[in-house]
Amino acid sequence: MVLIFNRFIMETEQRQKTSPKDFFLNLGAIVLLYIGVGNLLNLLFSIIDKINPDILNYSYGYENDSIRWAIAVLLVFYPLYIYFIKILNKDIKENPEKKKLGIRKWLTYFTLSIAGFAIAWGFIMILNGFLGGELTLNFLLKAISTGIILFLIFEYYLMDLKENHFYDKKIFYTATIVVLVGIIGGFYIMGSPAKQRIMRFDERRIQDLQTIQWQIVNYWQQKEKIPQELNELNDSISSFTAPTDPETKDAYQYEALSTTTFKLCANFGLDNKNNYPKTIEQNENWQHMDGNYCFDRKIDTELYPPRVIKKYLD
Repeated sequence: MVLIFNRFIMETEQRQKTSPKDFFLNLGAIVLLYIGVGNLLNLLFSIIDKINPDILNYSYGYENDSIRWAIAVLLVFYPLYIYFIKILNKDIKENPEKKKLGIRKWLTYFTLSIAGFAIAWGFIMILNGFLGGELTLNFLLKAISTGIILFLIFEYYLMDLKENHFYDKKIFYTATIVVLVGIIGGFYIMGSPAKQRIMRFDERRIQDLQTIQWQIVNYWQQKEKIPQELNELNDSISSFTAPTDPETKDAYQYEALSTTTFKLCANFGLDNKNNYPKTIEQNENWQHMDGNYCFDRKIDTELYPPRVIKKYLD
């Protein structure tokens, strides 16, 4: 009976030592870890798909968005994770009894379990892609990336439980190198922020030209002629106004060549022809060189016939 009472007192004292600071630091470190690992794997997978694109899975533009988001998350969350771990380790060094805090043990064992299940599930997902015809090289690279990252997590927390601080540091430094390699590789694939800005301006120009083109087609169908100037497309009822260059605000260049042919031009910042992998066929309708580039268009009168309104005479 006395032993049970003493054990109850010890557990009560231990619980009292778990302050709000301990709870949120330990929980925060684990949450940062989970989010960081997810985005690191997403970053590495996107880099692999970009370097060795598969025609069955490739979709131009989405890889850059995925890489950009993952880099942004890692640049914020990984330093925060390091900061949380340093605070926790310093606190444990000053208060060794906190090594046995219930919240710490629970979250550590939970992380080990999640890492173990994630290793198995990650390989299942990758193997499923491989069986579905994904490129063998991509399969191997993704499998290796997943295995290394999840093994480092599993080993780090396992060594932490065993209080083997020498291996803790080695694993921690290795993980940092992996994160840095991922971020540097992402910037190499994606390009600098300045280049990304130029690409986004060019994408806006293409969208504007597509809008103008379809307005010209609609104009032809209504009037059986094309406008001589872009401002003829402006319509106060539909609230359409011919867009201008998003960067310079200059009007796009337009020239009516005949009743069914015209030319649209814009000043582009980059050559987008090399943005598409050579193994993938792309619609060349909007591929362009850098600088001033024009697109020649001819309206197919059979595909886009005029909308004739029959007039009946009394």
